[in-house]
Amino acid sequence: MARRRSKNSIQSSGSKSKLGVSLTPTALDTLSKIAKKAEISKSELFERIAGGTIAIASHSAQTTIIIETPPEATSQSSSGTAQSQTKIEVTTGVQESQAQDDDQVIQKDESYQDLEEKLAEQANFIAELQQQLSEQQALVNQKAENYQEIQQKSAEQNNLITDLQKQLEEQQALVTQKAENYQEIQQKSAEQNNLITDLQKQLSEQQTLVTQKAESYQEIQQKSAEQANLIAELRQQLEEQPSIIIQKDGSDDSLAQVYKEQADRIATLQKYVDQLKPLAKLGKEHLNRKHRRF
Repeated sequence: MARRRSKNSIQSSGSKSKLGVSLTPTALDTLSKIAKKAEISKSELFERIAGGTIAIASHSAQTTIIIETPPEATSQSSSGTAQSQTKIEVTTGVQESQAQDDDQVIQKDESYQDLEEKLAEQANFIAELQQQLSEQQALVNQKAENYQEIQQKSAEQNNLITDLQKQLEEQQALVTQKAENYQEIQQKSAEQNNLITDLQKQLSEQQTLVTQKAESYQEIQQKSAEQANLIAELRQQLEEQPSIIIQKDGSDDSLAQVYKEQADRIATLQKYVDQLKPLAKLGKEHLNRKHRRF
């Protein structure tokens, strides 16, 4: 516990006097820092400490000085017109309550600094999250655009597939139709080949027949010419026979017989010639048709 000393009273004067104080370098440096932090001069710091308007708290303080100055006395002292009765109480030892308060202040200061650091970290983290959110939003927008583009391309590809399938079906139908037409053409071609073969066979037979008929016609013509010559000779002989008979003054039985035989032969030959005339005419017509065709 702190021990209190006796109370003393001092007279405060309005006039200022110069005070020479010797301080260690450490104390002087600390005093300068306190004055700078409080934004006052060192003399004013002393003045205000002495006036009780500034209290320096320390949890390790061994002596505590309590200054009690009435408010009206303080105002008169500042104007320099009157002296005030100031009560000073000195307490030795560490003030537990003050030490606790100082500890709490220090802890609060540390907590405040920690909170400030955490707040700064959270602000940075929030900024990073906002940046990430912006990037993700941009990425989402880009993906949405890409998705729409992909959907559009997919629709176009589906339409293209439908068109290609339709074209394929049309081509398959056309191929099937062409295959049927090809089979029909093949069948007709086979029939035409068979017909050509038959016609060629018939033509060959006709050519053979025409050739045979031409040969027969030539042979008939030759025989007809020979027979015509023979008939002409026989007619000449027949015309000469009556004159020969007349010259011999009579007819002989043998000559009559010869005449009769020749007459029969002529009749037979004439009949044979008459039979050959239609055949010769037919051969001639075939030859004429052959010449017109070739």
